Amino acid sequence: MAFDSCQYDRIAHGYAVTIHKSQGATVDRTYVLADPLMNRNASYVALTRHRDGVQVYTDRQTFVDRDQLDRSLSRAPSKDFARDYAAAAIERHAARLAPLADQVRSLRAQWQDVAGVAATIQDVSTTASQLSDARAAWPRQWRASTPIRPRRSSGWLPTHGLLNDSGSDRPPPTAS
Repeated sequence: MAFDSCQYDRIAHGYAVTIHKSQGATVDRTYVLADPLMNRNASYVALTRHRDGVQVYTDRQTFVDRDQLDRSLSRAPSKDFARDYAAAAIERHAARLAPLADQVRSLRAQWQDVAGVAATIQDVSTTASQLSDARAAWPRQWRASTPIRPRRSSGWLPTHGLLNDSGSDRPPPTAS
């Protein structure tokens, strides 16, 4: 760009630097472009570098009104140290794992229920095996002489192999 410097005698060279680079420096005038990522620490540095004047610029899309600009420039920094980043990462991971921890607790409770049923099945199987072994150990003639027959009047009762009057081990018919 070419221009006549005699016509523009008030133009001076200016330098743009970042807020971090300007820290510790003092200048005549400061022009600050406000950014949503600025916090109160960055705002303090940016707004205290001048001797004569400071002007803050922004656009209406970024900051709708002055209150929003003030809140952004005065908010506390969220992370100052490397440990803060690590702590935030741990909190994010913990938040993602919380539903999984609930699911693990639920599955453990279900596992205990299944283990209880399996123990019951094992107990029944053991008892059935013991009964089968005991029955096999009975003498053959004793098993044959002790049938268990149903009676109509009182349910199941052993008849001890006794025959009724008709020569059958069936109960006599009841009178109607």
